[in-house]
Amino acid sequence: MNKYFLISIDTECDKDKKWRIIKPLSFIGIYKGIEILERIFEKYNIRAIYLLSPEVMKDKKSVLIFRDLQKREVELGTHLHGEFIEPYENYSVEYAMEYASSYSDEIEFEKLKNLTNLFLESFGTLPFSYRAGRFAISDRTYKFLSNLGYKVDSSVVPFLKISNIDHTQKLDYPYFVDNILEIPVSVFSRNPKLYRILRNSRLYELRFFRRILNKILKVIWIRPSHYSFYEMKLGIELYEKKYREKDIFINVMFHNIEVIDGLSPYSSKFLLENLHLLLEYFLKNEYKNLTFKDAYNIIVSKTLKF
Repeated sequence: MNKYFLISIDTECDKDKKWRIIKPLSFIGIYKGIEILERIFEKYNIRAIYLLSPEVMKDKKSVLIFRDLQKREVELGTHLHGEFIEPYENYSVEYAMEYASSYSDEIEFEKLKNLTNLFLESFGTLPFSYRAGRFAISDRTYKFLSNLGYKVDSSVVPFLKISNIDHTQKLDYPYFVDNILEIPVSVFSRNPKLYRILRNSRLYELRFFRRILNKILKVIWIRPSHYSFYEMKLGIELYEKKYREKDIFINVMFHNIEVIDGLSPYSSKFLLENLHLLLEYFLKNEYKNLTFKDAYNIIVSKTLKF
């Protein structure tokens, strides 16, 4: 069994503590946040994956920062918040809350095409990887991504249901859809079958019930802004036990803005402390760091052997 970890970061404009978009648009979470993160990643010799929302690629200073990071062989991909790209671009919104799955086929494809072209104009190459804003991927999206030249998606959060996005039946291990390799965000549960049943009950609409259910069944994201190192360690151990006969792929996610206090609802100190502990744990336990492109090449090469 080989063990791998990926660090995938949703990279966006600044928000406030209630996720409202700061106006006029600001990018402190990139100008300062990426510097903080890259000092950590250089210390541990790690390459991260930055998934860029459209407004980031329309900011010249941000583009220069990420062009420079390409020299370190970090991976850059795309992240669709449809408010910030045509058709029907709308920078006046208070929150970036649109779901791409709610667009018509034509609108979602045009937004994805424009996002992809913006990336090409910014960095001179087509993007390899993608994550939908709000994790709002639907079955049709994979065909659109394939047509646009992508190879990897990372929009699935197994076991979860976020507004109208239902991932309760999705796999928690990498798999192919329409020639796109889905590498889910790492979310684990001690009893996923029972969780899926209870997750779709009316009781789950009650916040108190959700908290009790998640605590009992140990639903854990490998997301250092939300979960302590010890909770994430338990989740990783559950995953290793479940897939003891396979290679292990742990996909860590968070937002760039979460490393600066005041730009999200979360504590930067909590995130950074947990991130350090998590990276030390991975390296101590012989996990190898990958980008999405690395993971794709490994999985495809092993698939072709059978």
